[in-house]
Amino acid sequence: MRKIFFACLAVLSAVQGLTSRQKTPGGQQACSEIGEVRHIPFHAEDKVGDAAYNQLREKSWSVVPCLIGQITNSSLTPDPRSAPIYPKVRVGDVAFWVVRDITRLPYDEMFPASVSRRFKKEGVYAYFDWVNRDGNRKKLQSKIQAWYMLHKPKEFS
Repeated sequence: MRKIFFACLAVLSAVQGLTSRQKTPGGQQACSEIGEVRHIPFHAEDKVGDAAYNQLREKSWSVVPCLIGQITNSSLTPDPRSAPIYPKVRVGDVAFWVVRDITRLPYDEMFPASVSRRFKKEGVYAYFDWVNRDGNRKKLQSKIQAWYMLHKPKEFS
């Protein structure tokens, strides 16, 4: 009986250790999977077979602060979208798209009106043209952070 008790105690401690390591010091979920995302859905409600994307989606709003922090990450990563393929996708782009899928933030409102107007004709290329200019990733990050602070569910306040 004593052996079973200590075995259960050991398993419980191990599980708690794993859970606490997945969170940042502020209690937010870590988002290290962002660099491993290789496929995202065209529509947020569509299912995909990408483990990294699905893990981030399962973490839901708790991972959003970490993802917002990654928006300025300019490390190259394969384009996880189906089409049109863009050769210089950054980890920050993927972080933005995952935040959009989790929160349903109003995409067009995150950009200056001059950029939003270009989306109808140029699509995602207007996004890439704007976001790749000096300082614009930081502007996007700030805009999303401000939106998040106003719209995050109460349990994440």
